[in-house]
Amino acid sequence: MMQFNDVVEQYGRTLYRFSLILTKKPDRAADFVRQAFVSIARGRHQLRNSAHAKTL
Repeated sequence: MMQFNDVVEQYGRTLYRFSLILTKKPDRAADFVRQAFVSIARGRHQLRNSAHAKTL
């Protein structure tokens, strides 16, 4: 099972780059990423298969 820190490490930069493309503002992109990971942390117990974490 993938640990939360592993998910952040694996997908954080990609999510930030994507967010920066959409927002064009580093602060807003960082806020979006932070909120996304908060949502993931709160809902991760609902994952049926942690291997599909990227599909959240």
